[in-house]
Amino acid sequence: MNLWNIRYSEKRITFRMNKVIPLILAGGSGTRLWPLSQVNKPKQYQLVLNNQMLLTQTLNRCQSNLFEKPVISTNIKHKPFIDEIDSRLYGKVIYEQIGKNTAASILTSCFLNENHDAYMLVMPSDHYIPNIDYFNHALRSCLESIDEFDVITFGIKPKYASTQYGYIKIKNNFPFAAVESFHEKPSSSVAKEMIDSGNHLWNSGMFLFKISKILKQVKQTDLDIYDKLFEISQKVKYCDKEIHIVSELWPQLENISFDVAVMEKIQNIGCYQYQKHWADLGDWKSVSDNSRSDQLIESQNSFVKSYDRNHEVIGIGLKDILCIVANQKTLCINKNKLNTLKAILSNNEKSFLTSDKKNYKPWGWYESLIKLPNYQVKILHVNSNGKLSLQSHNQRSEHWIVIEGIAQVKKNNETFSLLRGQSIFMDKKDKHTLWNEESVPLKLVEVQIGDYLEEDDIVRYEDVYDRV
Repeated sequence: MNLWNIRYSEKRITFRMNKVIPLILAGGSGTRLWPLSQVNKPKQYQLVLNNQMLLTQTLNRCQSNLFEKPVISTNIKHKPFIDEIDSRLYGKVIYEQIGKNTAASILTSCFLNENHDAYMLVMPSDHYIPNIDYFNHALRSCLESIDEFDVITFGIKPKYASTQYGYIKIKNNFPFAAVESFHEKPSSSVAKEMIDSGNHLWNSGMFLFKISKILKQVKQTDLDIYDKLFEISQKVKYCDKEIHIVSELWPQLENISFDVAVMEKIQNIGCYQYQKHWADLGDWKSVSDNSRSDQLIESQNSFVKSYDRNHEVIGIGLKDILCIVANQKTLCINKNKLNTLKAILSNNEKSFLTSDKKNYKPWGWYESLIKLPNYQVKILHVNSNGKLSLQSHNQRSEHWIVIEGIAQVKKNNETFSLLRGQSIFMDKKDKHTLWNEESVPLKLVEVQIGDYLEEDDIVRYEDVYDRV
């Protein structure tokens, strides 16, 4: 069955006839897993627990006969990582111009699915769910009861008073409970009160619903966002398995979560109490709880881990300490201070949040080799069929030298083919672009000269990836 070309039926369609559409949200930045998770390559594309990126693990979880091929919703900046994944694992990828939180991602995906009688399971891409058999069992149970509710969410019995999760207040039915209310991430004292009450669960961020019910709810409660997202869904660009959002309305959308925009306004919500192991790998405490530490000697309640090859870490006499080595950076932090990490990073230089190695782009990646006040030297790796935007710079010139492959270059109104060893110079304000028509990657040395060399010195005129 083709996910995007399902014929409507006048007959009531049940879960026994229609498979569930997994929508996997993979556009987040994951700063609480710094230094492994970087702005230019966030955690869902990293090998956090084993030799598979988190997104791939999530896709593998959705390969049973319960599911249609998964749909991935992500940012256009993450296209190089999506391209690394076996395309047989998913059906479509929806690329957003810029991140607008989960309400826009989920509701746009609903509009883009042609069968509004279908059931959709929304899943974050960074969960650790080892028992797939039970996961499928839980989904079957939810499908059997879905018509009793407008939405079913998945709640997790709290293990401790976490301030990193949202909470669901429920009535004490099992395994399904009616939802009384949702609570955003609480303070430590409030979290403890919720745990002590015995009627609160962690909010997993997974939702199951019939698409038509959700769209009807949004149309009734927020006609403005309904109309905007409907119009946005009409202005997309299809390319094989890719759907690119190109509407000028997208940047104008409110940055709001699905929980706030939709779930808090629905009265009839069921909560399935998930009984087996589940973890949101959102911070280092969760990773340490689900992973084996590197070498610890005479240490208590500590965790050390090196994600850099040939960089061994040994912890001696540590207590309540977490030490992470990744991307040529090292984090050492008291476990009781983990909840401050995101704020500390956001208040410091951007260089903390980005890798000094490869900076990924939809067309490939670049690596800065030398960066001094007045000049910078980079390696550019342009994938087959990759193309840089038509652009200019106000404060720097650029000199490209081809070292592998054949570069197609446009400078102002002239087009050139550059072979290995050939070069071209772009002065300030010259309009220029390059692309790779070959089946093998294109590599260049780029020398930038100017008083200002940051990435925001760019004016884009055309871009095949619809970046703003």
